[in-house]
Amino acid sequence: MDRQVLMQGISFQQPTQVSSGPALKPLSRPEVLPTRKAQQHVFHLPVLSSNCAMLHRLLHHLFLRSTYSKPAGIVQSSAVLTSSVPYTTQRYRKRKLDEERAGLKERKYERKAVGFQCKRCGKDRQSEGHEQYFGNIFCRATSSISFEEWKANLVTKNYGKKK
Repeated sequence: MDRQVLMQGISFQQPTQVSSGPALKPLSRPEVLPTRKAQQHVFHLPVLSSNCAMLHRLLHHLFLRSTYSKPAGIVQSSAVLTSSVPYTTQRYRKRKLDEERAGLKERKYERKAVGFQCKRCGKDRQSEGHEQYFGNIFCRATSSISFEEWKANLVTKNYGKKK
């Protein structure tokens, strides 16, 4: 009875038949799958081309250079380095060695002023008579007002700690 109440107003369409005869039965699944005797595939890894240049240099260094002798007139300098050091480093070291042999030296940095100078009086700001408040410098020698008045002036201009 409940089913009739639930199904009222619902109409199901019958599916249309595609063929005139009955449908074929499905194929049965074999119990054991057939196996074949075949040659297994061998995976070949690609050749790494990124190390070819390094390998070529290494082989050239090991085999070709050892078979040839150097001419008698050429003397190998101590500035020539191994190929494991970058070219720019070799050139820098050679240039420094040549400058050292020639007696050329770079001038060391000499600090001109010990401290910062006041723009108003020209004296050292670390000396007496100079105060600082949030990046503003007060100089007693050139100012006509006191430090407290100057600081109160800056506070009215919104200098100070931000809340």
